[in-house]
Amino acid sequence: MKIIIFNNGIEAVCDSAVGRDVMPLFVPDWGQWSIEGRIAFRIERLGKNVAEKFAMRYVDAYGAVAVLRPVEGTLPCAEGGAATLPCAEGGAATLPCAEAAQPHCLAPRRRGHTEGTMPGWWSIMDSAVTTGQWLVVPEGDIHAEWSLGDITESFTIGTDDWRQALVASIAEATRIATIKTGDIIIPPLPAFIAHPIPNQRLTALLSSTPSLRLKIK
Repeated sequence: MKIIIFNNGIEAVCDSAVGRDVMPLFVPDWGQWSIEGRIAFRIERLGKNVAEKFAMRYVDAYGAVAVLRPVEGTLPCAEGGAATLPCAEGGAATLPCAEAAQPHCLAPRRRGHTEGTMPGWWSIMDSAVTTGQWLVVPEGDIHAEWSLGDITESFTIGTDDWRQALVASIAEATRIATIKTGDIIIPPLPAFIAHPIPNQRLTALLSSTPSLRLKIK
């Protein structure tokens, strides 16, 4: 099983880096971290070179997931210090990521150590991605409600928007890799972003149905 994430490029996360929300998320005590609330879709069958018009046939569920990332420029450097940079340009950030205690923004666009990617070790880090309850794929719009501590945010993604993002992601992913039952696709849809603080809880409702409830440690 693998997780394929679309941001400014494609990121692949291995199955050992995936946790479930039945266990707390332990944020490393080095560097600074952000947590992304993303909408993901689960694959139910084997596929390669899947055309967009057939892509929905490969999906059997969707749900909210949490993606834990190091904030760009805050990883410990060779001298033991840590640089601090503001949010990468793009998206609708309400506060600069590195300058606020609990920032959040929509449609994240990040640059890691290479354009559109995170450091290579990130994709194997324990609990890089945390999944919750999988739900039946909706026929219409997706209304997402997120909360972390005192931060709440909600947005609605139109049917055509999420379907087009999803089928395009599946088509792109299967040009270069075979997807299998249990794989997870995270298309480039609006996201909730904040800095996690110990003892907070990240929750997500998708179309009024609970999908994620994650304790931060």
